[in-house]
Amino acid sequence: MVTTFFLRPTDAEALEIWATRRHEIDLLLTDVVMPESISGRELAHTVMIDKPDLKIIFTSGYSAELIGPEFERGKGHGFLVKPYLTDHLVKFVNAELAGTR
Repeated sequence: MVTTFFLRPTDAEALEIWATRRHEIDLLLTDVVMPESISGRELAHTVMIDKPDLKIIFTSGYSAELIGPEFERGKGHGFLVKPYLTDHLVKFVNAELAGTR
């Protein structure tokens, strides 16, 4: 398995990467709040139209409870609270990909 990370792309860059490399992507790690025009939630919904079985991990400095009760955790998506250590991120991503989270 090849793992590729795209660090902090803008929303436009993320959608461009998705358009050209969607067949290589098995997991989306996105912040709930993004600095551009769409949110992480909107990004996830957009890419899941093409790949409904895509694994999603949302991250935020806010707890899922503060984000709202309708948050995607109920849909089986992961939620990783910031700040987190690199080893915790790696374990969380591996568990999500393996379906053991």
